[in-house]
Amino acid sequence: MGKVMTWVVIGLLVWGAWRLWTISRVRAERARDAARAAGDPPAAAGGNDGDAAEAGREPRRPNAPELMMQCAVCGVHLPGSEARFSGGKVYCSDAHRDAAGVAGPVDATRRDGR
Repeated sequence: MGKVMTWVVIGLLVWGAWRLWTISRVRAERARDAARAAGDPPAAAGGNDGDAAEAGREPRRPNAPELMMQCAVCGVHLPGSEARFSGGKVYCSDAHRDAAGVAGPVDATRRDGR
């Protein structure tokens, strides 16, 4: 009876290892398909992601999150690329900048220089 139990346990361990390997392969395929659907070039094909990883930089993502700013007048949150800067404050539009009494755009670019 001991030999039979040993073989049953070995069989279960082999089946469990095979099952884990299969699940990880399916997840990797799904992630690869999602990356292709998003337009990201695969790193193995010599895309920009592989070059960035070799240089020690983060790969560029087309849909990377952007810094959000809050208007000093109405409090609405907007992306930093759409914000208006003047007098050290952030505004959502030229009308709100003018309503705050600021004479004109002091700095019409983002704070980080982009």
